[in-house]
Order: sequence, then structure tokens, then C-alpha cells
Amino acid sequence: MSSHILIVDDDPQIRSVLRIALKQAGMQISEAGDGAEGLAKARSGRFDLVVLDIGLPEMDGLEVCRALRAGDQTPVLFLTARDDEIDRVLGFELGGTTMSPNRSRRVNLLRGSRRSSSAAADTLTR
Repeated sequence: MSSHILIVDDDPQIRSVLRIALKQAGMQISEAGDGAEGLAKARSGRFDLVVLDIGLPEMDGLEVCRALRAGDQTPVLFLTARDDEIDRVLGFELGGTTMSPNRSRRVNLLRGSRRSSSAAADTLTR
């Protein structure tokens, strides 16, 4: 069974790149374009990993992660164009893994997926 990944990013091009890379790795993908939609989808479905942008409209990624952590331990992989150390520290404290500013690099995403979700790792290494 393939891993189910939720991509939450307000940039349709970033979502497209991530969707293509993750589907090529055999994963099932769901998407959301803002924080509120992402939180609603995360709460209504079962995901092996949430790939979450920090700078989102409606509700930023840190707020989404905080809300998810109140009742769920699904791994969260933060993607960010921000290079502020405070964002990385907050992301780690909330239980996420913060990616480098280069959000579209497939190899970094797949490595992060492996570290963040054992189910994703199983899918990626087959």
C-alpha cells in the first residue's frame, strides 16, 4: 500500500513539482492551497506525512502544525522559503522537520520524506 501524503502550499507550481516527484515515487497525494484548508484536510483524512509550507495564507504552517499536534502525531515536513533560524527552531519544537530554502529540489524532498515517515521510507526504498 502506498503512503498518503498531504501537500499544503499556496504556490500551485510548488504543489505541482511536489505532486509529480512524490507520485513518481509511488505515493498517493492530496493537496491544499492554504493553512485552513490544509488543517481541515489533515483532520478529515489519514496521512502518512504532511508536507507543510510555513508561509501560508489564512493560517501559517506553524499554526497548522500546532493545531495538528493537539490530537495527531502524523509526521510534518516543513518547506520554507524563509531562512530565519527562529522558523526552524519553532518548527522543530512543534515536532516538524524544516527543509532548506530551496523547496523544489526533488532529492531533498525525498530524503526528508524518508526521515519523516517510516511508511514513506518503505515506499521510497522499494
